[in-house]
Amino acid sequence: MGFFKKISQHMELMARMFGKTGIAGADSDVVYLENDIRQAMSRCASCQDVGGCIMWLDEAEDGSTPPEFCMNSSYIKQLQKTA
Repeated sequence: MGFFKKISQHMELMARMFGKTGIAGADSDVVYLENDIRQAMSRCASCQDVGGCIMWLDEAEDGSTPPEFCMNSSYIKQLQKTA
C-alpha cells in the first residue's frame, strides 16, 4: 500500500472512530491541537489490526467506548470525558 493511500485510509478510520465514540462534532470545550492529532494519526497509521478496526466501526453503536486494541483508546477516552 502506498504511503498516501495508507495515510488516507487511517485518516478515514480515525474520523469514523472519533464519530462512533462521540468525539467528532461534540459540543464541548475540547480543542484538537495539531500536535495531538498528528500523534494520534501516527499511532493509527502504525496499527496492525485495520481489519479489526473496520469491523468494530461497522458494528459499534454511536457513543461507544473505543476498543482496547485501538492504539488511540486512551486518547479517545480522555476526550470523551471532556465532551
